[in-house]
Amino acid sequence: MESPVHAILLIEDHPAEARLIQELLHQIHATSYRVVVANSLTEGLSALDRTRFDLVLLDLNLPDSQGLETFETIRTVHHRVPIVILTNLDDKAFALEGVRRGAQDYLVKSALQLAPGDFLSRSLEYAMARQHTHVRLEESQSNFLHLVECVADGILIVDQRGIVRFLNRAVEELFGKRTPRIGDEFGFVVMNGLTTELDLVPMGQLERRVVEVRVAPIVWEGEKCLLASLRDITQRKRVEEELRRAKLTAEQANQAKSRFLAMMSHEIRTPMNAIIGMADLMSMERLTEELSEAMSIIKDSGHALLTLINDILDLAKIESGEMRMEEDEFSPRDLLASVRSIMHVPAERQKGLRLTCEIADSVQKAVKGDYRRIRQVLINLVGNAIKFTDRGGVRIAVAHDINHQGSWLRFSVTDTGIGIPAEKLGEIFGLFVQADHGIYQKYGGTGLGLAISKRLVEIMRGSIWAESSPGEGSIFYFTIPIHAERAPLSRHEEPPLQTFPLPTDTRSCLPRAAPAERQKGSMNPPVLVVEDDALNQLVILKMLRKLGVTPDLAGNGREALEMIAAKRYGLVLMDVQMPEMDGLTAVKLLRQRERESRGQPLKVMAMTAFAMPEDRQSCLDAGMDDFLSKPVRNSDLAGVLTRWLPDHAFHDSVKEP
Repeated sequence: MESPVHAILLIEDHPAEARLIQELLHQIHATSYRVVVANSLTEGLSALDRTRFDLVLLDLNLPDSQGLETFETIRTVHHRVPIVILTNLDDKAFALEGVRRGAQDYLVKSALQLAPGDFLSRSLEYAMARQHTHVRLEESQSNFLHLVECVADGILIVDQRGIVRFLNRAVEELFGKRTPRIGDEFGFVVMNGLTTELDLVPMGQLERRVVEVRVAPIVWEGEKCLLASLRDITQRKRVEEELRRAKLTAEQANQAKSRFLAMMSHEIRTPMNAIIGMADLMSMERLTEELSEAMSIIKDSGHALLTLINDILDLAKIESGEMRMEEDEFSPRDLLASVRSIMHVPAERQKGLRLTCEIADSVQKAVKGDYRRIRQVLINLVGNAIKFTDRGGVRIAVAHDINHQGSWLRFSVTDTGIGIPAEKLGEIFGLFVQADHGIYQKYGGTGLGLAISKRLVEIMRGSIWAESSPGEGSIFYFTIPIHAERAPLSRHEEPPLQTFPLPTDTRSCLPRAAPAERQKGSMNPPVLVVEDDALNQLVILKMLRKLGVTPDLAGNGREALEMIAAKRYGLVLMDVQMPEMDGLTAVKLLRQRERESRGQPLKVMAMTAFAMPEDRQSCLDAGMDDFLSKPVRNSDLAGVLTRWLPDHAFHDSVKEP
């Protein structure tokens, strides 16, 4: 491998000294040197103009130039060529000053006569390496300066004392006439790793600016400093503020919509309570066939209106993202029993259909899930099946599935109804969708039930689908992920579905005291009704009297507290929205009074037209024991009395609607 060849320019006016240096360089075998000798500064400058040299050996005292002026002349014209100064002992001070001004090294001529050639070679190699590093550093710094001038962010370098060492034009654009200068104190806290925001109002400008500052350590001109990147985020902050305001406006609009829906629900339920309640009461009397049919129409229409209200409220909460799932432990068997107890009247008594339930033995006795929402989906699907089925029956089934995604309950609702065309199966879960307009004309409905069911199932992280054959019937499936108390049977071991008996009387699902035990109490239990609406007062009082109760009446929360203080009641039926003092305030004051007197808590049940889930929770949080939404049915009221006043007997005059 050939040794490298370095071009050396020797500017020396003494021939003997020039020959000595040439001989020393020729003795070096590791590196080859090509030496060009110039006898004066003029000749040296001319050679530098013609040829690229790797290094200059320069005598400071030349015929046409003396001292450091010689060095400065070459340094000014060819600043990238490394220079090693040749000096005598008596000129050593000049040589040191030359090094301070940029020369890479100096050599004493008399010492060269005694030193070996490789000493000179090492000096030259060191000088060229230093110059190479210096040039690269200059290039890097130049590139850095060009780069920072091109970026849109402000770049600022400050030392440990906060003094500005460098800044680019973007900093001037950010600060305007208040821009700090090199050597000034920056005026803001700059800490390593800190990201801050500065509020600026540049002098001469009215618009406020927000600047994001990011800081990192840097070495600048041999000193530890901090580099601050300043980014104008005014527009971003403006957009963020607009988004925040838009979000707030949307939330306020959503809250207003929720309040509106809740209030409309309350205002509709209040008169509906009177309508349905009076219809229930009249249905318990001896009526002609014509009047009985009229009462049935009134009740059916009222319940249809309530179903529509509930669907609209559910849909609004789902679409606003306010629908929350509540997982709790429940029994799938009890779930199906509850659905059948609700739906057997419209299925068996009104349409003459068989309503059966089947549950696989592999289904656990207790699982975790949202009982209320699963029941709502089942009631929607069973209601649909009953509506579109004129002959045959409806079957509710639940089985257990296991796959790689976990453990699932698979529900199915099968009917022998009119069926759904295959091309319509993908559309039936949409809002306000009926499979056919003729179906709407015959069967009615809003088309909300399946859409709400689909959204509820998806919120519970499940899936829902349908299979159907026109003229033969349909099967609606949905799956819900569950957590079981015990491991289920293997799918290969799953036994066939078993039909199990379910109660047909709604009231049989309610806890009831034994007859002998209930006979011990009075036939006139002390019940206080707190209600401000005159029609609802009339309805609830009549219902209670039909059940053998002689209630007291208060028109608002303040009257109720006074009556409770004067008389001990077994149960209070408390409306929520009332003049002077509402029900929530009244029950809070009641609970406070009980805590202070250490008295036995009085049972208080909310009886209100506010029917949203959060309304129920508000009542329970205030201290109420139970919640009953209007309109109140005879059977509901009988169940409440039986549950909370088990020591009293009530007239068994409640008939199913």
